Amino acid sequence: MPSLVPSESSQPSSMPSLVPSESLQPSSMPSGAPSASGKPSGAPSASGAPSFTRATKIMNLLLSANVLSEGALDNEDSPQGQAFLWVTTTPLQPGEDDAQIIQQYILAVFYYATGGAGWTDKEGWLESSDECDWFKVVCNGSGVVTKLKPYENNLVGSIPSEVGSLDSLEILDLYDNQLTGGIPTELGELDSIVILSLGDNQLTGGIPTELGELDSL
Repeated sequence: MPSLVPSESSQPSSMPSLVPSESLQPSSMPSGAPSASGKPSGAPSASGAPSFTRATKIMNLLLSANVLSEGALDNEDSPQGQAFLWVTTTPLQPGEDDAQIIQQYILAVFYYATGGAGWTDKEGWLESSDECDWFKVVCNGSGVVTKLKPYENNLVGSIPSEVGSLDSLEILDLYDNQLTGGIPTELGELDSIVILSLGDNQLTGGIPTELGELDSL
């Protein structure tokens, strides 16, 4: 089992709600490329919201899949708020389905929660509509993420609990970054995980008992 022992240091982390209303008007689609602020260029502001129909569909999808909780979008500058804005305004790609939308949302939350704008290498992240082309993301033949390996890549912030919903994830390698906070108990839901590397970060607290119950580790 990989080293999960966290170090002693830690570091913590209002805008209008992103929950769509009937007054929202469709906006032009952004290129998806992250700007210096970490948000994709062309991301709509309060005056340019995603299409009501698409935003509502995706919100209901994420709620039903338990990767989005009620009130999570109240702050549009949170990782969840920024990820929701990105996934609801990024251009559709041929063959996009519900599973891919959920997967893209989770990865976008991960990007924003770990300071994606400041990563050493973020090639493809939020720029390509195919997440399997993003740096250190590996998918199987069905387009399902099986490996997430941005080790030694200047990740900061905390590991978002949403990563625990990447059901087919086999390798999560976040070794040698600057991550803080605790290890989410939701990582104990990664039934397919065989390598979990979290060493050389500034994580605090103990190792969740849920991780010890994973047969695959």
